[in-house]
Amino acid sequence: MSYQRKNNAIIIDDEEDVCETLKLYLENMKLFSSIVISQDGMDATQKLINQRFSVIVLDLKIPKKNGLEILSNISKKGSTNKNFTSSVIISSGNLGKDVLNKALKVGVKHFLVKPFDEEQFKQKVEAVLKAIK
Repeated sequence: MSYQRKNNAIIIDDEEDVCETLKLYLENMKLFSSIVISQDGMDATQKLINQRFSVIVLDLKIPKKNGLEILSNISKKGSTNKNFTSSVIISSGNLGKDVLNKALKVGVKHFLVKPFDEEQFKQKVEAVLKAIK
C-alpha cells in the first residue's frame, strides 16, 4: 500500500513493551513521519485535542482515564481531527459486548483483540488509512 509518509500515529497504552512493539510495527510500515506514545488517559486526551493523528491505537485499560472515557471526552470537546473516531483502532485483551457497543456508538470501526501479530496489526492500520483518505 503506498501512502505518503506524512501520517502521524499515537499509541495509547500503559504497557511499555506493548508501546515499543506497536511503534516498531508502525516504523516497519514506513508510512509515518511521527509516532507518539502516551501511557495515561489524561496525557492522551491532551495530545488528541492538540494534534491530528492519522492512526490512533487505543488500549481501554489505562491509568487516569480509560479508553472509553477518552473517546467520550474527545467526541464532546472536539479535536483537531473532526472525524477522529475513524482513525481509532481499539487494542484490548477484553472486548466484551458492552464495550464494543459503547465504542461503536461513538463511531469506532476498528478493533484488535490482544494478542495479535504484526500482520493483523498492519491490516488494521492500512484499513484506517484507506478509510480516512
